[in-house]
Amino acid sequence: DLWINKQAKAIICPTMQTARILIEKENVSESKIKVIPHAFDFDSFDISKKEKLNQTYNLNNFPVIGVVSRFAEWKGVQYIIPAFKQLLKNYPDAILVLAGGSSDYATVIYQLLAEIPQQNKRIIEFEPEIYSLIANFDVLIHVPVYPEAESFGQVYIEAFALEIPSIITLSGIALEEPMFANYALVVEYRNSDSIYEAMISILTNYSFYKEKMNKAAIEIRKKYTFEQKIRAIETLYSDI
Repeated sequence: DLWINKQAKAIICPTMQTARILIEKENVSESKIKVIPHAFDFDSFDISKKEKLNQTYNLNNFPVIGVVSRFAEWKGVQYIIPAFKQLLKNYPDAILVLAGGSSDYATVIYQLLAEIPQQNKRIIEFEPEIYSLIANFDVLIHVPVYPEAESFGQVYIEAFALEIPSIITLSGIALEEPMFANYALVVEYRNSDSIYEAMISILTNYSFYKEKMNKAAIEIRKKYTFEQKIRAIETLYSDI
């Protein structure tokens, strides 16, 4: 990496988070770095299998709380499960969907999941129709445990584009783009009580938060397009 950094005429970073790591930890010249966020083909966000997946995973209850994260410590899933356990006292039919597959922290996650009744949890190792699955969520939670945990954070974008009320911590792109804090409910890092309170807030004012996400989807779909990214890359190449 150090050799590549030295040889490169320019280095593209998706966020300032990754830029700071290069500058502060790998001593890359700031003049080499250009921040260009990831882009998305929003027309390919196919949710045509939504009803099929609803039946496949039996997601008819309200609310469906969705998480799309690997079982890694820094993803913060271990703080979502206790919050959901507390939510069951208010919503005994609630469903927790954990999609994303196992990782190095899986043992801890499964120990916590043992306290959730079988009928209230769905563990999905891999779902190719991920957008159709997310479309079944009433709330999406993504709570990395510190600001630099995500180099970007694609799921923030996906949830907004699909108009899913979201509970988040500020990491990756969500830390740098104000719209995420404006439209989602931001919670404290490593805090199950904060997550629980955010779920209650959304579920008891659901139409309000759903309307907010309708506006968020319009904004997000304008901001992270391939056209904008390609123009930025062309400008960079021209400058070089």
